[in-house]
Amino acid sequence: MKKLVDMLDLPDLTTKRGLKRCYHDFDVIMDKLLDKVSHHADHLSTAAVLALCRICGDSGLCGMLEPSDALSALLPCFQQQTTLRESS
Repeated sequence: MKKLVDMLDLPDLTTKRGLKRCYHDFDVIMDKLLDKVSHHADHLSTAAVLALCRICGDSGLCGMLEPSDALSALLPCFQQQTTLRESS
């Protein structure tokens, strides 16, 4: 998570203070996370998924989230995981 935060210049989403900062820059932060999740298949995209889970755990931030954007970004991750398990 630290590498993702540093690379994308995000607040530390593992802390309450970091989540509070999301309220001010929600659109920018979500654009960065959704882009990372949907266009990459590496450890950083997994960290981005975890960051999205943290955001969804905050009722205020979850209410600001557009469900269609989140689902369209996360769907390829789930499909890739299924493909990896089937090929093993």
